Amino acid sequence: MPIAVVGMGIATADTDVGPTYSDVSSALTVAGLAVVIASVEGHARALDDCVVERSQSAPWGEGRHDAAATVLLYLDCGA
Repeated sequence: MPIAVVGMGIATADTDVGPTYSDVSSALTVAGLAVVIASVEGHARALDDCVVERSQSAPWGEGRHDAAATVLLYLDCGA
C-alpha cells in the first residue's frame, strides 16, 4: 500500500527519504499510522535527529493496527 504524507517527502512506502525521525514519525502518527523502528545504523545522533533512510509497510499488524496501517522506518543515526 503506498503511503503519502504531504510535505514530508514520503511518496510511497518503498522510497528513500531524508527528513528526521521526529518529523516523519509525527506526520505518520497524525495520519493515523503506527510507526515501528525497523533498524538503526550508527549512534552519533539523538533518535529524534536520525535521518530516515527508507520506509515500508509492515508485513504484520501492530496491536490494534493492521499491517497496512503500520510503517517500518530505517534510520541513519551516524555523523
